[in-house]
Amino acid sequence: MIRVVRVAHAVGTAVRLTGLALLVPMAASLALDPWNRHVLGAFDLPSTFLAFGLCAALAAALWLPLRVVAGGVSAEFSDREGYIGVALGWLAAAIIAATPFLLLRLLGPVPSLFEAMSGLTGTGITALAHVDAVPRSALLWRSLLQWLGGLAVTVLSISLLARLTHGGLQWMGPARARWRLAEVAQSVGGVYIVVTLAFATLLDLALSWRHGLNGVEGLLESLTQTFAAYGNGAFTLHGAVLFPDDPVLAGLRAAMMIAGALNLPVAILLARRHALKTLGANPEVRFFVATLVAAVVAVGALTWNDDPMRAIAAAVGVATGAGGPSTPALPAAAGLVLVLSAVTGGMVASPSGGLTSYRALALLKSIGRELRRLLHPKAVIPLRIGGRVVPEESVLAIIAFFFTFVTAWILGTGLLAVLEPTLSLADAASGAVAALGNVAFGFGPLAAVDGYAHLHLPAQSVLTALMWLGRLEIFAGLLVFLPSTWRN
Repeated sequence: MIRVVRVAHAVGTAVRLTGLALLVPMAASLALDPWNRHVLGAFDLPSTFLAFGLCAALAAALWLPLRVVAGGVSAEFSDREGYIGVALGWLAAAIIAATPFLLLRLLGPVPSLFEAMSGLTGTGITALAHVDAVPRSALLWRSLLQWLGGLAVTVLSISLLARLTHGGLQWMGPARARWRLAEVAQSVGGVYIVVTLAFATLLDLALSWRHGLNGVEGLLESLTQTFAAYGNGAFTLHGAVLFPDDPVLAGLRAAMMIAGALNLPVAILLARRHALKTLGANPEVRFFVATLVAAVVAVGALTWNDDPMRAIAAAVGVATGAGGPSTPALPAAAGLVLVLSAVTGGMVASPSGGLTSYRALALLKSIGRELRRLLHPKAVIPLRIGGRVVPEESVLAIIAFFFTFVTAWILGTGLLAVLEPTLSLADAASGAVAALGNVAFGFGPLAAVDGYAHLHLPAQSVLTALMWLGRLEIFAGLLVFLPSTWRN
């Protein structure tokens, strides 16, 4: 039976951490935004400072009763409690994260939740029509959300979510079986922060060297771009990629996206525990790199006579789960490559969404195994990945996940096509897979920077639900609505 106090503990933790994170843009607003609000007839403060402070106070007010209800409860959950706690906690965090956009009158209630969910899930599609007119602290907040969401999904996937859908953490071996949520958060979180700071420092030096961007502006640019690229999102300070033709900056962005999709912190942690000798020994890494290279080569060849560099940058972005603020016009074949890349996604337990490379590899091997079974009906042919036998239970779970992913994609496409008659079927399908796969791209009207901002509220609600489901490995979100989940 679900112990509600433990679910309340999980939701309260999500609310508390989101409230603490609000202190970052609140402090930054003092340096970044104009002091335009007279307070108590005595002094001035930025209106953004007051908005973020009020949101942090709201988070504290919501956390306190949850803390009282769950006081003294152990942080160890059953799997069922963990799935429900993560699903509801993620939704609660998105609601708290959306309140600054609402209080600052940047967006309405539904678009605010859409924007916050897009940030926390690392999707990066925006409901803001004019990004450059938004206060800097608010842009920092939405950029920070995707970095925080990337860290959260890495920790939760290792400790919980991948068990639900057999997402491929078997390659971590016996080392993972001993991990607990607190241990994963401390170990992986530390490496995640160090890698982020290293990339931000490199990017700050490159911006200063190549474009003379120094001081607070340079620091803000380097942080937001690192949060976006390494968190496999697309929210930065601008509606377009800054200095897109600079090869040094483009290379750094690509390196951050690939590092995020490869789940570098987990690889480093495993190497330190002698559970992984080299990244090259991991079959999922080899498959991901192979699909990334194939996507880049295919898109480059198909757009060779147009603008191959922009198209290749889009291919790297989509294949790593980051995407970009806008999608260049592409031939139909190149667009199909992007859709397949969005469906495949990055590595398991990374901020990337989609099926993950491990599941895609397992599905392909399953096809090969079935063909061999047709030739040898009496043979016992186990499915192996990297020398490890994949249990039949895991194979069936991966096939079920793929079927559920495709079903959700089809339903999302149908709903978007009905709710937005101006979208073609291909446009609606790209929007649905972008939301479900947590990657920023789209076709037709959705390819523009503000393409999703012009959708009607029901369509934005559908996309918000798809982003939430995609980030929760679909099944964890669906369990919330299953009556038997709440019974013995």
